[in-house]
Amino acid sequence: MIYVGVFLIVVGVILIFIRISNQRKLFNIKATQTFNTKDIYDLCESVKAEIGAGAFNKVLEVKGIIKCDNPLKAELSGQDCVYYSMKVTREYEETYTAYENNKPVRRTRRASEIISSNTQSVHFYIEDDTGKILINPNGASIEAVKTVDKFEPNTSSNATRLSFGNFSISLPVATGSRTLGYRYTEEIIPVNRRAYILGEASDSSGELMVQKPKEKKETFLISLRSEEEIIASTEKAIKFLLIGAILGISIGIVITIISIINKSY
Repeated sequence: MIYVGVFLIVVGVILIFIRISNQRKLFNIKATQTFNTKDIYDLCESVKAEIGAGAFNKVLEVKGIIKCDNPLKAELSGQDCVYYSMKVTREYEETYTAYENNKPVRRTRRASEIISSNTQSVHFYIEDDTGKILINPNGASIEAVKTVDKFEPNTSSNATRLSFGNFSISLPVATGSRTLGYRYTEEIIPVNRRAYILGEASDSSGELMVQKPKEKKETFLISLRSEEEIIASTEKAIKFLLIGAILGISIGIVITIISIINKSY
């Protein structure tokens, strides 16, 4: 029982740290000003005139439509996008030996393993009524849209290759287990969708773009949701994380104390 108590305390502490991270994210979103692309360029030019090129950097929000001249092609859905993350999971059954009353018993359990995963992104533009600005998505927290979540049962025990959309892979010989099927999942940031970006505008690379802030305390977020939706969901998460942390730590402490008392008698 003491292990259960310690586990709940650890979970509660983890929830506290997650809550702190969400609080920082919420503060950064609320405290950061939104700029249109023309104002960002104008601000950059004024800094360049005073200090010189490469000195401009400002944490800001920008909103608009995603544009890209050379978009990616998502592996599973085949949709044009600027970011995708895909995963193929093999679900299977295997027989194992358990012991009851010191006697071996054969049982079957269901398990899964990831046989392929891939995440890709490219630079893209956010376009509004005043122009467009380049976005470097590297290092961003990305809120994408799910395009594929499908399970396909295994229909052939002799299959040597697996294919789905633009994805294809050679299958290894499975030993000691029976393949039930394959689950395909994919999330993307598609082109021509409205997006919210919170990051740092900088011309340090020679070209003005919004990228990951230099300060670790700052948030770099790319989302297909509106700012209002992000704020509402983050505030809700902060409340539930607090409740979960209090319950986890409180119950964990009680269980741990009871376990210690019982052991002492």
